[in-house]
Amino acid sequence: VACAKANGDISGGFIAFITVCAVAAGILPSVAVAIKTVNNQKSINKAINDIYSGNYAVDIPAVGAEYAGVKEATERLAAVFAAAEKAQTDFITDFSHEIKTPVTSIRGFARLLQGEDISDEKRKEYADIIVSQSARLLDLTANTLMLDRLDNKNFKVEKTEFDASEVLRQVAVDLQESWGEKDIDLCVDADECEIFSNKELVYQMLANVFENAVKYTPEGKKITLSARKEGKSAVICIADEGIGMDEETKARMFDRYFRGDKSRSTAGNGLGLATVKKIAEVLGAKITVDSCPSLGTRFTIVF
Repeated sequence: VACAKANGDISGGFIAFITVCAVAAGILPSVAVAIKTVNNQKSINKAINDIYSGNYAVDIPAVGAEYAGVKEATERLAAVFAAAEKAQTDFITDFSHEIKTPVTSIRGFARLLQGEDISDEKRKEYADIIVSQSARLLDLTANTLMLDRLDNKNFKVEKTEFDASEVLRQVAVDLQESWGEKDIDLCVDADECEIFSNKELVYQMLANVFENAVKYTPEGKKITLSARKEGKSAVICIADEGIGMDEETKARMFDRYFRGDKSRSTAGNGLGLATVKKIAEVLGAKITVDSCPSLGTRFTIVF
């Protein structure tokens, strides 16, 4: 009897042990999944907190398939913020560098004007330099604000129908003083080209390209302005017989603050063609550039 009782107790304990193991076997996978889920959430929460704190170099460990989309979106968001921060830093650095020259020049010549023992000739020379550098500063500011406005994703472009060839002719008339001073031979061959776009921005784009052509075209050389219809497109060309561009300049000509004239002997702030490219993007126009050193440059804009 005692033996049977003992055997019964052992059997009951064994059954209880097996029962506990079975229950544990069923629970453990769920516990493992729960722990993994918590770890996934912790990794993503840490990455989000890092982004919020300004640390965009996030490195999220491998996560479960159900969190893969969240991981990818978080990393993509960090990359966007990192790019925006770099762009802002580069902008401040470049703008500070560009603005330093005219401000320093204005201050320096203004101090010279305060002197008592300077001739009327020198006084006029210094005043002319101050006026010139002030204009350069205003131009730099205006172009920077223009680019900032175009970069704004909420910027709305109002479009109307107008003749692009008339805008091209107006640009030539408005800038007559600049190309006339260099005795440039200007040829205008423009047919009627009705387009649906923003007249102000088209004018700004064409004026910037034309100013660039005048700037880098030697005295007595030729600039040709043309406009023609090709099917449903309007094609505007501004071609010059200027100094042209090498491969490095062509690769960087649309970069902000980049100037092909490394000596900076010509006026400008390196924002003209950057503005042209941005306007083209906003208006949906296509720009192609053909250029060769000493043979000139041809800008073709297709609406």
